[in-house]
Amino acid sequence: MNKNDNETIKNIYSRYSCRGFDKNKPVSDDNLDTIMQAALTSPSSYNSQNWQFVVCQNTEILDRLQNIALENAKLQDITVYQRLKSVGGRIFYDAPVAVFIARPNNEVNLASVNSGIALQTIALCATSLGLNTLMCGMTRLCFSGKNVNELYSLLKFPKDFVCDLSILMGYGTAKRKERELDKSKITYIK
Repeated sequence: MNKNDNETIKNIYSRYSCRGFDKNKPVSDDNLDTIMQAALTSPSSYNSQNWQFVVCQNTEILDRLQNIALENAKLQDITVYQRLKSVGGRIFYDAPVAVFIARPNNEVNLASVNSGIALQTIALCATSLGLNTLMCGMTRLCFSGKNVNELYSLLKFPKDFVCDLSILMGYGTAKRKERELDKSKITYIK
């Protein structure tokens, strides 16, 4: 089969980590609903579905989280702080939507795997709808300081849940950079 004939494979190959979004072009409610319903179909260990998705479109909250992330980076890791400052101090890159995936605080290993699977489902569904995404690892900085419980409350996380992962989405202004696939990362055993 030619990979160019399969829509799923095309979406996998065309998805990229977008580090710039058009903040004035919102994602439609229909698209968000489609994406989040797809996330709910994600496989999970023992069908536990031990996640909670928080879809944030509130720019004031996102700006506040971004400022907290910068403050925490400055206190915790000056190298990360300097890197963030070099790109304008932005961790959300003007994305109009951030989806935070929360998991139970006492469940780490399988819950994080489940969150990662859901994150990929969101990314591929968004790509198929013409949106761009960024799996945002820097979100961890928002939830690593003294304001963590206040932020969990602000984002309406369930009690005893913590932020596991996040993904940004919107219409990209940053173009895809071509990348070489490192085929040495694959070992075939026959």
